[in-house]
Amino acid sequence: MWLSLIFSAALTVLISSPLAAADDPWFTYVSREDRFALDLPAQPRVEGYIFVSEYGAPWQGRRHTAEYEGFTHRMSVVDMSTAQTDDVSSGFEKRGAMAFAAAQLRTTGEVILDTYDQVQVIPGHKLEIILPDGRLNLVEIHIYDQLLYIQESISPVDAIPGYYVQSSMELLNADLIVPRYQNTGFPGPVPVVSSSAYVPRAQAMGGIDYVSHDDRFAVTLPGEPTVEEFTYESAQYSPWNARRYSVESDGHQYRMSVIDMTTSRLGPGVDAFRNTARPGSERSGALAFAAWNLRESGTVEVDTYVERQEIPGIRVEVILEDGSHNAAEIYEHNDYLYILEHISARDSGMGVDVHVSLQLLDTEGSVPVYVDDDRTFPDFMIMTGDGTGAAGRDLGAIIRGEASTPLVVGE
Repeated sequence: MWLSLIFSAALTVLISSPLAAADDPWFTYVSREDRFALDLPAQPRVEGYIFVSEYGAPWQGRRHTAEYEGFTHRMSVVDMSTAQTDDVSSGFEKRGAMAFAAAQLRTTGEVILDTYDQVQVIPGHKLEIILPDGRLNLVEIHIYDQLLYIQESISPVDAIPGYYVQSSMELLNADLIVPRYQNTGFPGPVPVVSSSAYVPRAQAMGGIDYVSHDDRFAVTLPGEPTVEEFTYESAQYSPWNARRYSVESDGHQYRMSVIDMTTSRLGPGVDAFRNTARPGSERSGALAFAAWNLRESGTVEVDTYVERQEIPGIRVEVILEDGSHNAAEIYEHNDYLYILEHISARDSGMGVDVHVSLQLLDTEGSVPVYVDDDRTFPDFMIMTGDGTGAAGRDLGAIIRGEASTPLVVGE
């Protein structure tokens, strides 16, 4: 198998073109096999390895590592189609791989940036981590067409970080072109497997079946909640209309916050151009921003990917400063952001398991269940175009050997 990987690595395409300065080392590196382009200062070393998923699947991967003047630039590409576990839906496992990779990286040092990111409208995650030896690791993670990409640029202490390498990254489709996709949010055009009218559930564990048709959810709570309106501030400072449903019982607090992400409007400090130009990415990143806020509220015990009705989400469990425990799940569905929290006082017992009872409703008040079918991005997404991509390069011409645009540092 390793001979095969080495042979595949040998097929990697390396293209360079001299700049005005003859000793400038930068070139565009394109991997046909792993379908990405990256500007690098040195020819990378390519090696095969095994990436073990959160549920134990041994996925085959390759690392492309370039070292130059104390910098380490590393692109790890994991083929998630190469192995599956028996006890977990393979689609679920793959969709959660980005969250799992991010959770592992958070343990490597002090996280100073933890946010949503996208390339060619392909969803991703960005981390900046100060490593124990003081170096800075810039990380971007994406899932695209059954492949997990982890791009790292590790900078020496006190050096200008390698943002230029990160910003040059482009992902290629099976035809080796740079695709772009329509940013529709979840569910977008993801097919519905089934949709049934919501049926009120019998009371369980002394709770009530609470349904909000306005905010399109149903959940079991220990009593009738207090409902209050508030303003939720996005990562880009957009003020979104929101409602919070709260109830307390026997040392437990249950809180569902529902944010309407279509209500963005200009507020103090919100740039008009940004507000009109980035509402799609702002909404797409709302889940990551909510998870970041929860992580910052205490000591993280659990940080993992979850799904309800095949709707992607994040579960974060945090020990708060007063010793209480907050178990939260976050979802996005039809332009709404849902944050369901269960805060348990120290030694307060189990309480009501509100998360397992959560159901998200569609615009008709029914319960949709979306297709799994092993999907990962961009399955069922709409490609809106292809071409030169963010770095301004015609990668098709580069791959054919007809053109090359080396990176000029500082552009």
